[in-house]
Amino acid sequence: MKKHGNHYINEEELERRIARGEIEPVFVPKLASLSDIAKYQYCNLIIKFKKDNNLKQKDIAQQIDLNKSEVSKLFSYQLKEFSQDRLIGFVEILIKKGAKIDLSEAFAKIEKQSKKLQKKLEKDFKERTA
Repeated sequence: MKKHGNHYINEEELERRIARGEIEPVFVPKLASLSDIAKYQYCNLIIKFKKDNNLKQKDIAQQIDLNKSEVSKLFSYQLKEFSQDRLIGFVEILIKKGAKIDLSEAFAKIEKQSKKLQKKLEKDFKERTA
C-alpha cells in the first residue's frame, strides 16, 4: 500500500479494477476539450500497451526516450505536460518498434466524445444568440 494524501492506496487492487474495466484510471469530463480528449486516448494507448505486455514504466521510457520524471507524468495522466503531437509521436515510435497497438478504438472514442462536445457547443451558441 502506498500513502496518498490522508489515505492509502492498494496499487495492485487498483490495477486489477482498472484492468477489469470497473473503474477508469482518471476522470476525463464528458465535455473535455478536443485536445484533452485526444491526449487522454493517446496516453491510454501507451498505458494499455504497457499493461498488455507486462512491461515496466522504465521499459516504455527507454523505447520512447523519456526520462524518469516524464514517464511518471505520462503514466499518471498529467496531460498538460504533453502536446497531442508528442503523445501520438510516442505511439508511432512504439508501433515502428513492433508494438501491436490498435489505433481504431482510440479514434472511435475521440470521434464519439467530439460529437458530444460539438452538440454542447452548438446548444450553448443557440442559447446565447436566442
